[in-house]
Amino acid sequence: TIENDFFKHDWRSLGGVQRFQYVLLKWTICFLIGIITGLVGFFNNLAVENISGFKFLITSDMMSEK
Repeated sequence: TIENDFFKHDWRSLGGVQRFQYVLLKWTICFLIGIITGLVGFFNNLAVENISGFKFLITSDMMSEK
């Protein structure tokens, strides 16, 4: 948390519901970033597996032709 005077003044001016919404929004954004990062990694792994499988099929077909 940033501990400067502007943040402290702004934080004190918020009501209880607004503070809860602020904290909930921060955690929701962190959760979404984690989910998106995981999905990017998953699809990256899926793409690498598919490309390497395709490469294996092509090379095995080329080797069986000779």
